[in-house]
Amino acid sequence: MKRAFFVVLACACSAHSRGMAVEIAAPLASTTTAPVHDEVAIPKGSRRVAITDEAPWAADFAPSKKYAAYDTPSARRALLTWQIGKSHVSKSDDGEDETDSEYIRTHTVTPIDLVVRARGETRTISFGELAGSIEPAAISFCAKNTSWQSHPSFAAKFSIGLMQGDDDMVILHDAKNGTDTLHVLHRETSDGSCEDGKQGPLDICEGFQWERVADVRLAPGTELWETVELEGKTFDCSME
Repeated sequence: MKRAFFVVLACACSAHSRGMAVEIAAPLASTTTAPVHDEVAIPKGSRRVAITDEAPWAADFAPSKKYAAYDTPSARRALLTWQIGKSHVSKSDDGEDETDSEYIRTHTVTPIDLVVRARGETRTISFGELAGSIEPAAISFCAKNTSWQSHPSFAAKFSIGLMQGDDDMVILHDAKNGTDTLHVLHRETSDGSCEDGKQGPLDICEGFQWERVADVRLAPGTELWETVELEGKTFDCSME
């Protein structure tokens, strides 16, 4: 099946695996944190992201075809929201039976976005419609341990996939040159055998390199919070 290209959108809106890149025991927001002087509100249940390993080397990774870089205004905090849209079965290009259970399983796709909000501005990074299901244990927002990480520099991760392979998205933090930059990376994986390789300090399968989809520049010291929304509602991490 065909994969959608990346699209990065920008808009100005009103405020409203194994390492230790994220403190899994970091505090959750127990109540919605109201905006103060246009600061973004942090929804109840959001997870505070604590950076313990910087990744300046990620700036050298190849950009995707739709790569974009953005500056955000000076802010005390930023909210990272993985948005899961409504799933649907994609149309067949070659006359396959779209009612067949195996076709439905392998051709159900879901739009996935990453929304970055900081003081009255929003950056939406679209990964397109991706095939597969979401395993809560494989995403940083839900994980109870660090099994979702393959390197300590990973600050946040989202993954969706099938038995045949996954789409992985990660966020890395780079505080080089006095600016906090979030490198947003994507790769596809396969369940087949592969030749081991390296991309910077990361272990990879040859032919499945990470690409930079976007760089989002923040003010130094900006707090990072993470949440996941499924069709506009907070994602239930107990879902199987």
